[in-house]
Amino acid sequence: MKIRALSIFLSIAMVFSCLASITSFSAYAEETTEESVYTIAGNNEELFGLIWYKYITKDNTMQKSGDVYVYELKDVQVQTGIKFSIVEHKPDGTTREYGNGPHYPGNFDIYSEFRVAKACDVTITFNPETYEIKVLGDGVREIKDDTYRLYAYSMNCDTFGIDTETNPYPLENEMTEDGNGIYSVTFRDVQPQKNILINISAEVAEHIVGFTGYNYCAIDVTKPCDVTVYFLGYAYSEDAQIWAEGDGVVMKTKPEIGEIHLVGGFTDYDPTESNKMTQTNDYVFTYRADKLTTDKNYGFQFYNVQENYNDMWYGANYDSNYDFGTETPAYSIFSDYGACFQRGYFSVPYDNASVLITFDLTNFDYISKQNASYRIDLIGDVCGDGKISVTDATELQKSLSEITELTDNQNTLADVNGDGEVNIKDVTAIQKIAVQ
Repeated sequence: MKIRALSIFLSIAMVFSCLASITSFSAYAEETTEESVYTIAGNNEELFGLIWYKYITKDNTMQKSGDVYVYELKDVQVQTGIKFSIVEHKPDGTTREYGNGPHYPGNFDIYSEFRVAKACDVTITFNPETYEIKVLGDGVREIKDDTYRLYAYSMNCDTFGIDTETNPYPLENEMTEDGNGIYSVTFRDVQPQKNILINISAEVAEHIVGFTGYNYCAIDVTKPCDVTVYFLGYAYSEDAQIWAEGDGVVMKTKPEIGEIHLVGGFTDYDPTESNKMTQTNDYVFTYRADKLTTDKNYGFQFYNVQENYNDMWYGANYDSNYDFGTETPAYSIFSDYGACFQRGYFSVPYDNASVLITFDLTNFDYISKQNASYRIDLIGDVCGDGKISVTDATELQKSLSEITELTDNQNTLADVNGDGEVNIKDVTAIQKIAVQ
C-alpha cells in the first residue's frame, strides 16, 4: 500500500513538473513570437558558441537596447578572419540572415567579417530598421567590400616589422591619410641601423592577408629618432612613392648593388656565375648571349643580388618583335620574399644571332623606382639602328682604316665572332649576315 501511494505521489509530481516545464517553454515561446528575435551565428566557437548555429539559445541571442540589438564579447584576443551573420527569427517561424560583406565572386554566403588587432572588448550592434551592422572595439577592424587600409613595415629587420602569421596589420603600423592622398605613420624612438627596407602592405576586402606594393624605400637611421613613413599613390601602382623623414634618417638615393644577373629563358632561372652581368661602370651592366635562333622567344629579367635583400627589376617589353637598339624603361616589379616575376621577351631575326643586353641604373630614382632602362642590341649593328646591313660593314671598315672612330659600345657590337678583337673577320661576318 505504501509503495502504491509513493508511486501515485511520484506520478503526480512528474505531471506538475512537466506542466511547469511546458509553462516555462510557453512563456519563452510567447516572448519570442511577439516580435523577431535576433541571434549571432559565426565561424568561431569560442566567441559565438556552436559554429554557424542558427537556432535560438540564451548564449547567442542579442539584447535589445533602444533602437538596436546588441551582442557583447569580453576580452577578445588578437585574431583574424572572424565571420558572423545576424539571424532574424520571425514570429511566423521563418528566418532571415544579414551581413555587410565582403562578398567574393561566386560566394553567396551572407556574413560580416572583422579582425581584432589588439585585445579588447567587442560589441556587435544591429539596427533592424536600417539593417546596419557595426562591430565596435579599440582593436577592431571591420572588413567590407570597400576596405582599404595601408600599413608600413620593415621587410628585412625587426624595426617596425609586421607579423604576418598572427597579426598581419598591427594598429601601430596603420597609416593615416591627410586628405591630399598622402598616407603616413610615425614610429617612435627608432634606434640606429643601416639599410632598413620599408614597404607598404594594403588590407583590402579581396586580399584579406594583404599584399605588397610595387615600391619600397631604403633608409639609414644614424641616431635615435622618430621616423615618419610616407606613401603617395595606390598600392600596386608603378608610380607610387614611399619615403621617410626624421632627425636621424638618411634616405638612400641609389640601390645597393651587389651583383646583377640576367635570369630567364636562355640562362638559368636562378642567379649563377654563368648569368652574371658585366659591370661596365657604377650603374651599367651588360650581358652577351650567342647562338640564338629564330624559333624561340627569349624571356629575361634582371636580378640584383646584394647582401641584405634582393632588389628586382624586369624588362617590360612583351612584344616578341622587339625593337632592337631602342632604350626601354625597366619597371621595378613588386618586391616581396615570394615575388612572382614577370618577364620581357624578344626574338631574333636570323639564326645563330648574338645580342648585347644592357641594363642602366644611372638615373634610377630609388624612391619612385623609375628611370631604370635597358636595351638590346644585335651584335653586328655598329650603326645602332636596330638592324644589320652593309652600312654597318662599311662603318666598321672606316674605323679599321682610321677614317672614323667607334665608341666603346660600337666596338663591343662590332666584335661579331666574339674573339675579343675587332678586325676584318668581323667585317666579313657582318656582310654575310646582311645578305641573309
